[in-house]
Amino acid sequence: MKRETSMGRPSPGARLTFHVSRLTLGSSRLVSREFPCEPMSLRTLILIPVYNHERGLATMLDGLRASGLPCLLVDDGSEPGCAGALAEMARAHADWLTLVTRAANGGKGAALMTGFAEAARRGYTHVLQIDADGQHDTADIPRFLAAAQANPEALILG
Repeated sequence: MKRETSMGRPSPGARLTFHVSRLTLGSSRLVSREFPCEPMSLRTLILIPVYNHERGLATMLDGLRASGLPCLLVDDGSEPGCAGALAEMARAHADWLTLVTRAANGGKGAALMTGFAEAARRGYTHVLQIDADGQHDTADIPRFLAAAQANPEALILG
């Protein structure tokens, strides 16, 4: 894939060119297609993977609500007490908080993959992942969003 870019971002009016090799029995051919490249608008979702970590989450959700972003909790097969608390939080904040429940614990990576798939299914372009244990400062959200807007194709860590 070849792309015209300026400082890592598509320049206005740039076009994406995809080069695809088609293979058939005994032959191959190169097919190229161009697509207009428009500046990316972000549709961001906050993703929180949770495994038996409901304590302190309600307080963190208060801070997240101020961001104005929708939030997705992924329950990674938590025990009944935590699962019930997560379901109650989702009911109490149904206007901006959604709960997806995995039947069994698969680890943080599996919970994230479930969340990424759900975000994509709902049409979100970006995910801001925050841990359920409160170690991330919700006041940093505007800085992450600004960095994502400036570099929409980048993986931003902090």
